[in-house]
Amino acid sequence: MIPAADLVSRVRDTARRIADNAPLTVASVKRIVAELARPPEQRDLAAVDASIAACFASDDYREGVAAFLAKRKPRFAGR
Repeated sequence: MIPAADLVSRVRDTARRIADNAPLTVASVKRIVAELARPPEQRDLAAVDASIAACFASDDYREGVAAFLAKRKPRFAGR
């Protein structure tokens, strides 16, 4: 449990860490969560698969791999 006095700073820190990720990946995760919230028969799994594939095909993915290998912070551009 998080003490009430620490809640705002913890939420801001978590939001900042999420925002530091590749924008396409964040959007894909939002899409996946939204689809999982729907009844199974109404889920658009093709859209989920397409959003994941787009992440792996993106410039940001290549930038993330390059940054990891170079041991530096990635510079994501949302492409």
